[in-house]
Order: sequence, then structure tokens, then C-alpha cells
Amino acid sequence: MVAGGLPGCDRSVAPSASSDATAGRLQVALTATSVGGTAYRLAGASFLISSQTSAFSAVLTGDAPTLERTLPPGSYTIQILSGYTLNQVAPDGTETAVPATLASANVLPFGIRSQHVTAVSFEFMVGDAVVAMGDGTVKVSTTVDDGLIDDFEDGDGKIANIAGRSGTWFTFNDGSGKQTPAPGEAISPEVDPYTTNFYLHTSGVGFATSTGSPSTYGAGVGANLLEVGGTPTPYDASGYGGVTFSYRLSGNQGQVRLNVATSATTPVAEGGTCTTGCSDDFGFSLSSYNSYYCYYYPGYSCSVTIPFAQLAQSGFGTPATFDPTTILSVKWLVSWPYYSYPPIANAFDLTLDDVAFVSPAKAISNVGGGFGTGGTFGGTGGTFGGTGGRFGGTGGTFGGTGGTFGSTGGAPLTPPGPPSGSGGATFASGTGGSASGGAP
Repeated sequence: MVAGGLPGCDRSVAPSASSDATAGRLQVALTATSVGGTAYRLAGASFLISSQTSAFSAVLTGDAPTLERTLPPGSYTIQILSGYTLNQVAPDGTETAVPATLASANVLPFGIRSQHVTAVSFEFMVGDAVVAMGDGTVKVSTTVDDGLIDDFEDGDGKIANIAGRSGTWFTFNDGSGKQTPAPGEAISPEVDPYTTNFYLHTSGVGFATSTGSPSTYGAGVGANLLEVGGTPTPYDASGYGGVTFSYRLSGNQGQVRLNVATSATTPVAEGGTCTTGCSDDFGFSLSSYNSYYCYYYPGYSCSVTIPFAQLAQSGFGTPATFDPTTILSVKWLVSWPYYSYPPIANAFDLTLDDVAFVSPAKAISNVGGGFGTGGTFGGTGGTFGGTGGRFGGTGGTFGGTGGTFGSTGGAPLTPPGPPSGSGGATFASGTGGSASGGAP
């Protein structure tokens, strides 16, 4: 197991028979399966093992799934030598190297105790995902977090080719206004002048206010997760627990909604199985004037995490059950659901960055629970309304009974100016918010 290709590096002394009973064992597992179910293998890897108390030094190398080395008790360091690649393993066994950067220190200390397991951890970055190597006797095994969909740093209009995903970005709208880039045009990331990072950008003007009809939904941007011959194909994301991203939105009264399209909500002509009442995707709305709405301040953006468990259909289409094994695309929709301004006033500017799936353990929402009981904008215990609510409800900060943004459980009010005033309803006269029943 000791490399013969590095002369002078191996100064090891084999443990004597009497010391074998007290020795520990180094095991290096070179294969892993990510939370998304994708297999990876560390190929061409060599590990330099050095004692911190003696002249012992050895190189462990090979392409077996697991490498082993018996070591006497003591203090050591382990180092990965250059020349390795991290390969993504396809179901048919073919391997493709993926970009990987060592994120942790390369020389790590560890100790060997008699008959004990010692954990050692190396961390790599695959895109924005962490590849953690750890868990040993000393045993170094590999686990992969490969949730990155796109951080746009490659400057192209395709998502990151990680964990079997291979799709493209696109824009879309309801045809009532003008969007840049227009649907069907190539979309490429732009450079943020304040951070020099790349992000995705789309803007538009003249879109109709939503009436609840699928024909006036607004405009947005999205990405297919898997394309075969240019056709969207269901992607199995059941190993993940939600979606995280950062965004900025400016414009007049726009509302951002994350939509996740599955086979059941997507028309047959677009790669789905839906035949009637289609396009009512599973989503979560991020409304104006809550703490997760991003005004346009140079260099500033909001980061949110939305678990799959919080996704729900809007209600205009055929009811379906969310199935993460059949996701076709992720989309960000900007709409104007609360005001009847002339369409020319409905303008928006949206930037998007650092889009990724998150593991079930990390799928903890930071946006609240929606509009019902306990929800973000209304209901008992809700953030913006309802009894005990932060911005409304009995004892609330900005309003009387029923809250600033509507009555208990009511729809949120999205006023044209920043919050001001005190007492009953901040943005409309009268106790109980904007209108009876909470309607805007």
C-alpha cells in the first residue's frame, strides 16, 4: 500500500508483532454518494502520512474503493498530494472529472489510539458545494453536498453540470409587457460592479396587474434541471429538502414567487403529464414590504431558503401532489397581484444568484409559513398580522386588532411608501388595517 513512485518519501518502519495488538488502522474511502444520490470517486489520490514524534513517513495511494494502513499509536499528520481528481460517476460507471478546490487546510493533524477510530476531515468545493472527507479509524470517507444549481460564475446561460443536472436558463412572460432578455433570446450572466461577482438579470415594464387568471401572471426567469435532446426531462431531487437563493428586486409593487414545476403541473407539450388546468406550479410567494423583500440598494441582496414542505399550488389549476422525483424546472415569477395601476407602472428589475438545492437537514425556512394560521402575513401568531403578530394584531407594533396588513388571515397590504405613523392602521385609516376582511 506504500507508494513506490515517490523515492525517499517512505521512511516507515513496520510495526513489530508485539505492537500489532495496540495499533490502529488508517482507512481511506475514495467513493461517496451525495444527498442527491450522485456517486463520486476521488481518483489518483495519494496521502502523505507523517509522524509528529518520529521519522515515520509513508505515502498511501491506489485506486481501490478503500485504502488501508496499519499505524502505531501516536500523533500524525495527513496531507493530500497533488495529482488527484474528483470524478462524478454515472449510473453506467463512466466517470467525468468535476472542478474541485481544496477548501480546508491540506496538512491535518490526527492521532491514533489503540483499537480506536479517529475522525479526519478534508473539505473540497465542487462549484459552491462542499465535499467533506472524514470519519475514519483513522478512516477518511467521502460525502458530497452537490446541491449547487448555478452561481453564474462560469458566465454562461447553463446551470452547473453537477449531480446529473444539465439545463439552460430562460425568460418567460404573459405577453402583456416587454421583458429583457425577451423569451427565446439567449440569457447570459452579468457582472455586479459592486462585488465583481456574476449574477442573472432580467427586467421589464408594462405588465398587466394580475386578476387571478393564468393569462395575467407577469414575467420571470427560470431554468430546466435536466434536458435530453433539448427537451425538459424530470429530475429526481428527492435527496434534497428545499431551495436556497439570493435576489434583488426593484420596481413598482412587484411580488416575487419561487415556482417549482413538476411533471404533474407541466403541460405534455412542455415535457410534463398535465392535460388540463396546467401551470399551477408549487411555489412560495415573497411579497413586498416584508423582511424578505429586497429593495434595490447597490450591492445588497436577500438570501432565502424555502423547504419543499412550504411549496403549494396557487389554486387556479388542477390539484396535484408535490413529487420531488419529477421536478422539471425552478422559476422566479414577478407579478402585480394587489394594485390596478396602469400597466406602464408595473416595471421590475430582478437579479438572481447562488441558486442551490439544500439537504433535508439544512432545509429550514427563513421566510415564515405563508398566509394562514401561524403564517407570515396573517393568522394567529403570524408575523405581520393576527393576535400577537409582530406588525399587527392585538398588542401589535404598527396596528390595532387585525393588524396593519389586513385582518386576521387577510392578504398583505403592499403600500407605495415606507411604513410610517402609529396607532390603528398605518397605511389606511380605521382600525383593522386596509379594509374589512383584510382585502387590499
